[in-house]
Amino acid sequence: MVIRQGSTDPFIRNVFTLDTCAPIVGCQVRSFKDEREMLEAWANFVREVDADLLTGYNINNFDLPYLINRANHLNAKNFSFLGRVKDIKSVIKDQIMQNKQMGRRENKIINIEGRVAFDLLMVLLREYKLRSYTLNAVSYHFLQEQKEDVQHSIISDLQNGNAQTRRRFMVDTELVGCNWVELPSGKWSIRHKDGVLKTQTRCQLEVDVSWEEMISHAPEGEWAKVAPFRILSFDIECAGRKGLP
Repeated sequence: MVIRQGSTDPFIRNVFTLDTCAPIVGCQVRSFKDEREMLEAWANFVREVDADLLTGYNINNFDLPYLINRANHLNAKNFSFLGRVKDIKSVIKDQIMQNKQMGRRENKIINIEGRVAFDLLMVLLREYKLRSYTLNAVSYHFLQEQKEDVQHSIISDLQNGNAQTRRRFMVDTELVGCNWVELPSGKWSIRHKDGVLKTQTRCQLEVDVSWEEMISHAPEGEWAKVAPFRILSFDIECAGRKGLP
């Protein structure tokens, strides 16, 4: 999205997607059959809106390097000219930073002449001491909100599905930790096979429901009267092999 300094709402909301994507309310969806064409169109968009500042979370070490490397791999010749000086390419360089506060860190730097790449993660690492710097943890710490996580294991299936599954990447359902989830009547079914209750977990009851039908409720008002649960949230980081490291 693109926003003018001092404004509260963006004047452009769009998404660039490979293959078709179902409509998203309030957002322009630009679909492409060819990945190189999509990358070139995104670079043209950056040059057309002529942004002074590019921002995101971990864009210096992931998003921008990934886009540039992918564009080079696909021979998207005009992609890397992301700055305001026409003949200067944006290139990736390694940078090692070391200080008492942050220790030793290896980062990427990308030159984008005439524009500033403002990586929010770098600011948080420098200015705040948090237990976790994942986007979800940071979002909850400052905003008490979280993004809808798409598990890495299903990304390929969603992309290779259809317009509706690809839309799944783009839509925030506001389902966050410690909220209640309402399943509207008639929109869910008990999981069974051949008339026999068939579960895949130790839960007493499992249901099938489309993610689009789920309604999130913060524990406020009437929903605060429902008996609370004590929830333990955890994450395991492991290597790409069976079992834990």
